[in-house]
Amino acid sequence: MREIKFRAWDTKIKKLFFVERMSFRTNHDVFRVWDNDRLEEFHIINPDDCILEQYTGLKDIKGKEIYEGDKWKRDGFIGIVAFDFGHWIFLQSNDSEVISYPSFFSNADMGEIIGNIHE
Repeated sequence: MREIKFRAWDTKIKKLFFVERMSFRTNHDVFRVWDNDRLEEFHIINPDDCILEQYTGLKDIKGKEIYEGDKWKRDGFIGIVAFDFGHWIFLQSNDSEVISYPSFFSNADMGEIIGNIHE
């Protein structure tokens, strides 16, 4: 069974956080997140002010965790990790079309994360 984890891109301050806890209550939904620069600090983010991204359960060639929204490089191709139609896919875009590779995660350790769509 894979580990369920999330990270959140704060759209107001333009910073990526790892989600420590989610609280869903009527009129008071919040995410409690780690400050990645100062790990002893937590922040509260309103879900309306962030983009939530899920961990795929896989790691790249360097052992880095792969999240939705990561820029991925494999076999000379660069694309984005996305979740579509019930599975993780690799989206490669050229000028005329978006190409989906649903099976690229079977060998996730053959590629590497080179960034994410926000930074």
